[in-house]
Amino acid sequence: MTESLFSKPDEGTLVKDNFIEGSDPERLLPLISSPLASSDLAQHDSRSLNSRCSRISLDGFGVADAHHEGAFSVMIDSPVDVVTVFLPASGNAVFHWSGQQVESPHVANAPLNARQDGIRSQLSLTIDTQSLRDKLSRMLDRTISGNLQIQPTLDLASSAGTLMRELALSAHRGLSAGGALRQCPSAYSSLLDAIEYLLIESCMHRYTDELRRPSPSPTPRHVKRAMEFMEEHMAQPISLNDIAAAAKVSVRTLQHGFRQFRNTSPTMHLRDLRMCAARQELLQNGAKISVSEIALKWGFTHLGRFAAEYKRRYGELPSKTVHMMASPPES
Repeated sequence: MTESLFSKPDEGTLVKDNFIEGSDPERLLPLISSPLASSDLAQHDSRSLNSRCSRISLDGFGVADAHHEGAFSVMIDSPVDVVTVFLPASGNAVFHWSGQQVESPHVANAPLNARQDGIRSQLSLTIDTQSLRDKLSRMLDRTISGNLQIQPTLDLASSAGTLMRELALSAHRGLSAGGALRQCPSAYSSLLDAIEYLLIESCMHRYTDELRRPSPSPTPRHVKRAMEFMEEHMAQPISLNDIAAAAKVSVRTLQHGFRQFRNTSPTMHLRDLRMCAARQELLQNGAKISVSEIALKWGFTHLGRFAAEYKRRYGELPSKTVHMMASPPES
């Protein structure tokens, strides 16, 4: 494994280059699956497993170019808020995803089991789900949280599928040693945006129907003022009266505005903001601060209800998020 410094304005960000070639399942597994997933690999016969994989990762985004030979199964369980896009170039594999068998899922954000027998080459992308939520929030002009429920199919013969492959190739070449994207942070940011928006707009997911509906009327100024106030003060014990006062309207007018233009209530919007903030802190500092301290910091006084709502939104308990981030698989 090699690492290098990718320079951005006012900061340094580490690019991780991983290249492994050989037949040792323990060394190959983190690159065959995902660097932030629990996974297991089993060979099916005496034929040797031979793989060659080059994975490059930066800021929650990863791109890999892999070639595998052999008969084996790999179980990938509970990725930590990551969407994986598979872009096969040759070969076949049988996948079991969310209780159903599919010939080849091209997008996965849930545990899956894959069986390969023969030779397979593919590109793959790993994308931070929170980055997709942030983009959806801007597109829909409201806070998006929880499971995006991205469906596994992407028509690789379509213009979107062809473009996704081209963007993946550009990302791998550009981020490789000496690649142009390492010297051009703005170009890298634009390429990543293109990949993420293409995924949002070409794959079916929880918000597809909403995105396809005509744009709603602009959000009124008092609702925007309330949203800005909540974002700035969500770590403080603010009340509905405080929010209405900041928006310069009555509580009733505020509630009506949120129902009409945000399809939620002010208190639920604040709860969504706090839950997102709690998850980000668990991902970043969960190994240093207890789950209960983080929950209390963001206004969740009942730990049991916090854990239940967290699991409903993100598909895992807070303690599992902390455990996965504290002990990722070795690469």
